[in-house]
Amino acid sequence: MVDLKGAYEKNLASDFYSTKASTFNYEQKYQQGKGYYDSKIEDHYLKLVFKQNYIDFDSKVLEIGYFVGRINKKLGSFYKNITVTDVSQHLIESYFGEKFVLNWSDNKGIDHKEKYDFICNIGHQLSFSCDIEKGISFMSSVAKKNAIVFFDIWNAKCPKENLPNYEVQTMSLDEINNMLSKYDLKLITASYGFAFPYQYRVLFHLLTRALGANIGSKIAWLLYRKLTSKFSSNDKGQNIFIVAEKII
Repeated sequence: MVDLKGAYEKNLASDFYSTKASTFNYEQKYQQGKGYYDSKIEDHYLKLVFKQNYIDFDSKVLEIGYFVGRINKKLGSFYKNITVTDVSQHLIESYFGEKFVLNWSDNKGIDHKEKYDFICNIGHQLSFSCDIEKGISFMSSVAKKNAIVFFDIWNAKCPKENLPNYEVQTMSLDEINNMLSKYDLKLITASYGFAFPYQYRVLFHLLTRALGANIGSKIAWLLYRKLTSKFSSNDKGQNIFIVAEKII
């Protein structure tokens, strides 16, 4: 796990993502192909959660990390009662439903009494907060009994050169599982994220340069699904997706 000594005095993701300029940079990143395979992974898990865990369309949903609303549009296909939150007011000002500001990386206490049937927290917010335990504790505290919690954490085995230029906290699957148990959450499903761009970096670069980001990423995804996933190492996957259930 990444050493967090002095993390609050360093370059935090919450500072980076709280600026309007970062919204443009984020959208530019997704125009460079990343959105294709990220979207495929997200679609797969949201369908899995909706179909296998029987969360009703009218269930109360909390989305942590609204940002530009990309995940929210997907959630809207499955649920209608969605509350959103993010680290600053301007990141949620465009949302017309229920919303509140939540930034646990500022090391302040969190007081939110509402309970939810499904909590969605994907996009590395837990790792970006540099306080994964506080985030998992919060999600557990606002989850109803038998609620489903869906989140991702940056993989501790991911090569360090893939880390961003701001502080992130990483964890292994064993560490995550131990943390879940501590906060009355039971692991249902765990899966490592798309490893192709990290394990086959040169090939991915050639595909996206020669064919363009959109087509190149699609071909990389197909190669991964049909062939290279059998040989890909979990050490190279950037993040770990977790589906868990609140048991108490």
